[in-house]
Amino acid sequence: MRATALGHAALKAGSECSFTTRKLRFLACFRLAYPSLAKLSSGLFKRLLVAVVLGLALLGTAQAAIDTYEFATEAERQRYRNLVQELRCPKCQNQNIADSDAPIAMDLRAQIFRMLEEGQSNEQIIDFLVSRYGDFVLYKPPVTARTLLLWYGPAGLLAGGFVLLGVILLRRRGKSGTAANGLSADEQQRLAALLNQPPVDKKD
Repeated sequence: MRATALGHAALKAGSECSFTTRKLRFLACFRLAYPSLAKLSSGLFKRLLVAVVLGLALLGTAQAAIDTYEFATEAERQRYRNLVQELRCPKCQNQNIADSDAPIAMDLRAQIFRMLEEGQSNEQIIDFLVSRYGDFVLYKPPVTARTLLLWYGPAGLLAGGFVLLGVILLRRRGKSGTAANGLSADEQQRLAALLNQPPVDKKD
């Protein structure tokens, strides 16, 4: 119970203080919650502390990366999140601007933030990025003469593959039928003669 209470205290302290203060309070509560760690060797305990501090530092860095920009309203923050999640990174395979660590994605996030501060609409921001990087930045590009292949190319290739497969199968079937039924003129005459012969009565 004591460990649980101290753990909750550490989490509460972490949410109300700066990152450095949170680390110190967390470590203090951690040692109080688990006094058996004090019995560890000095070197092992130091390594454990270093691992905890590095983990908290990485967490703080990630949190700082998320909260880099300050928005006037929550609606503006939501617009920013929607835009960076709906737009594709120009240098990535299939990753949006929000999740990409590429330098160009960082620049685009900053550009989108500046344009939002200037009061530009979502359409203006998207048009700017499309004019600069092309329709690739859109996960759902509009149907235009330039994007017809992108929209209908996969379906067309699939349909063409089925048509080609059907033609190949029909040709193979026709060749096999011809090989089975095809007779030369001489063979056809012999077959006709055999069929036209009158039946022979057998005498007992």
